[in-house]
Amino acid sequence: MVSNRDIVSGSLKPGANVLIFDDAGDHAALQAAETVAATGARVEIMTADSTFAPGIMGMNLVPHMRSLQKLDVTFTVVARVTGRISDTIRSLPSWRSSSPAPSCSRSCCPAS
Repeated sequence: MVSNRDIVSGSLKPGANVLIFDDAGDHAALQAAETVAATGARVEIMTADSTFAPGIMGMNLVPHMRSLQKLDVTFTVVARVTGRISDTIRSLPSWRSSSPAPSCSRSCCPAS
């Protein structure tokens, strides 16, 4: 897991398959998603909210959404990361038919 700042600043190169969890509902996740998707990576934005980016009002949200839709980003609402990250990713409909979920090397995410 990395911060959106690491992605937007360019200090870390994103992988080919990226899941962005937006817990804030503001510009940070959208900006990170646009940055990653522009590299050609497969991107999914997931939020626990019932609406997407509730902290951004309509006129500000429209340009983000148009850009992300053109980049074929997947949007998943009312979902949470629970347990191991790899298990959560495997349970998402958009990731079920793809390659195995990425594993996390952090001590909080034991290997599958």
